[in-house]
Amino acid sequence: MVLVIGIFIIPTAHAADQPALNYLSLKGEYIKNHPGQVIIPYPWNPITSIKVLPFNYEIPADPANNLSITACRNQFESASFIITAQKDISGIGIQIHDLRNVQGNTIPADAINPRLVKVWYQPDTGGYEMGYRYATETYYLTPELLLKDDTLVKVDYVNKTNFLKVTINGIEQYIDISNPTAVFPSNAQIHDASSLQPFSLKANENKQIWLTVHVPDDTPTGDYYGNIMITTPTEVPVVMNLSVTVLPFDLEPPPIEYALYYTGIIPPTPKKGINSKWKTPQQYTIELQ
Repeated sequence: MVLVIGIFIIPTAHAADQPALNYLSLKGEYIKNHPGQVIIPYPWNPITSIKVLPFNYEIPADPANNLSITACRNQFESASFIITAQKDISGIGIQIHDLRNVQGNTIPADAINPRLVKVWYQPDTGGYEMGYRYATETYYLTPELLLKDDTLVKVDYVNKTNFLKVTINGIEQYIDISNPTAVFPSNAQIHDASSLQPFSLKANENKQIWLTVHVPDDTPTGDYYGNIMITTPTEVPVVMNLSVTVLPFDLEPPPIEYALYYTGIIPPTPKKGINSKWKTPQQYTIELQ
């Protein structure tokens, strides 16, 4: 009985607290306490069903400058934060410094992998009818892609269309990847950047930053601290305080083998259009590799 009562009471109290929070007021208080700071950071749980889109003007979080992660050695663990700008800004960069503990041990900056969460349009997959999935003509903005180069995908918010930056015969250009009947150029090359590229924000636009920390397997147990700098060519940099707690034990090897769910098929006759299923022999070979 005690367990059952606890299960019902705790979520109810938590849910009742949430609407009472005035997130615009929290944002206003943060701006007041950080004069001259144009970029506002919001620590954000990477595991959540809440979609923060480019123009959600009220982010359901308390703006702050602290992030924390707990992990074991040789574990990959994620954290994220959202930034919004009070005016149009270009050339935004993310600089990560080494983390150190009181004994002088280090988690190097290159163990922290920053990427941008790209929001693009996905169609409503509708549902299932007689075992087959059918799609509708409704498109929704979805935070889904992790990119180093924010310009790799360009989104038209008016026409709900996605464009992909490709290189064809040495020339960079954008192609429409929203039309399922479009033919993808056979000689198009797609490359994300190897390091995080500067990006831009419009006034009141949101952008989620995703951090993946890989704790080296020789890292001593302890609490490690360091900074993440959000920089622009003209504005005051924003300092995010990152702490990583390395636990005093190692995880057992996973008991199962993880893999990808892959639906690629080489059709009997060539198919036209952009499709997740039909592959040319060249595509199939590259993707399996």
